[in-house]
Formats: sequence, C-alpha cells, structure tokens
Amino acid sequence: VTENLDILPVGFKRIVIDPGHGGKDHGCSSASVLEKDIALELSKTLGIILKEKFPSLEIVFTRDKDEFVTLNRRIEIANDLNADLFISIHCNYVKENYVSGTETYVLGVDDQKSKMSHEGHSHLNKHEFKEILYQKLENNAYIKSLDLADKIESSFSQIRGYKSRGVRKAGFSVLRKTKMPAVLIEAGFLSNKKDKDLLNTETGRTKIATKIYEACNFYIHSLNNGDYKTHIPEVVKYHPIIKQPIYKVDSLVVPAPKKIFSIQIAEYKHIPKINTDTKWQRLKDIDIIRK
Repeated sequence: VTENLDILPVGFKRIVIDPGHGGKDHGCSSASVLEKDIALELSKTLGIILKEKFPSLEIVFTRDKDEFVTLNRRIEIANDLNADLFISIHCNYVKENYVSGTETYVLGVDDQKSKMSHEGHSHLNKHEFKEILYQKLENNAYIKSLDLADKIESSFSQIRGYKSRGVRKAGFSVLRKTKMPAVLIEAGFLSNKKDKDLLNTETGRTKIATKIYEACNFYIHSLNNGDYKTHIPEVVKYHPIIKQPIYKVDSLVVPAPKKIFSIQIAEYKHIPKINTDTKWQRLKDIDIIRK
C-alpha cells in the first residue's frame, strides 16, 4: 500500500470528480444496473477516501445526485475552480460479454478505428490533437495525465481477478477542454458478469476506489518529491478482440533520490530534422525515451 504522507504539494488544493451521465442520461446498462448509478456511487466512495486521507484537500463533484449535467457544465466547473486534477468515472459495455477489465483514457488520437459509443466522444485527427497538445504542454497537463493514468491502471492490476486493459487515448470532451491534468476511467464492463458483480456492491466499489486513491496518492506525492514504499508490477495488456498490444504500462518504481528532468521536443516539417544520435550523446545520464 502506498504510504500517505498527508502533505500536499504547494498549490495543490482541489480535485474535481466527475460521475459520468446522470438524470435522463442513463449511460450503458445491464438489466437494472445503470452506469449513471454506479458512476455516482463509485465517485462518492473515492471522494470519501481522498478526503479522509487528505483533510485539507477540496473535493468537488460535478454532480452529487441523480441529475443531468451537460458536458460543457462539467468542464466549466473544473476550469472555473482551477482544479488541480480532473477524474471522470464511467463504466463500459460491449456486446461481447467475455470482455472485462478497466481502461483509463487520456487525450489523444483514438487507438482504434472502430466507432465508439460514448458521451462527448469525437475522433481527433492528428492536426487537432497537436493544436490541443501544444496548449496542454505549457503547464505539463498532458504529461501529468499520462503519468496518473499509468499509475491508475497499474494500481487496478493489483485487484485479484480484475483485469487492466491499459492506458488508452480518445477525444472525449472532458479531456479536450479541461485545462488541468485529466483522465477518464472506465471502471469495468457492465456487460461482463464478474465486472458487474464487483461494481454493483459496496465492497467491490470500495476496492476499486481504494486503488484509484492509491494511484492518486502516488501521483500527488511524486509532485512533492515524496518518499514511497511501494512497488507495483509491470502491466502489459492485450485487447481480447483485436489480439494485439495496446499499451505498455511501466512499473511504478521507487523514485531515485535525485532530481529528474524531462524534455519533450516537437518537430515540425518546415524545420530541419533533429539528429538525436550525435549532439545528445555528449550529455551524460540522458535516456531517450521515444523518437
């Protein structure tokens, strides 16, 4: 279990939790189990745990009862409050009832070409994504979103009998238009009996919410250079239908007791190509993560 130091980074004050759907918008459903209800109860459980662990942290819900809230209003709440983190909670559903597990989404060009049925989803082309990404890189919101999503899925993998399907990318409105680090969690498949049974019980939701908290705790204290005593095993997941790797989630390892700086360089067609094989090699302790 991640150690809670009860020390928030300077300026980190507020998390907005967004229970998906609500009111006339039921989301997906399986028999009498509705996504809007599961999302609300899971969000409330997460809020209670976060508040208990971090008493000074302000927890704001985009809805705290069964009511319809527009996507624009959800985004407005987070941006107007200048939230430090935005977490949207949902459930999944597909016709193949053997498909199970969690997915955590960050903003990006869709992983799959197949159509997605989800509120506020639109396919981003690469040009649109670059325009939005440039804005989010200014405050490291995109990098932090990836980091949190990675930690959440790694944390989910520790729930016995529960699958992590990895980090994914999509053009959800709440990921496109929020200004802070933002993730959208699909906490399981209501179309899968095992997932539904876990999501539909207080004990199951507490397990899931606790793992989200542990990931958030790790993320928050990584901002504060906290000291951690945890190790989460590497997660490599495969899509059960298309049978190919979708995303490799790196292990969460204890941070080294030194400062680590990351630099992201964007290339554009009208600028000469950057040669990473020569100049960068003059510097010591440099790791090129991806070209």
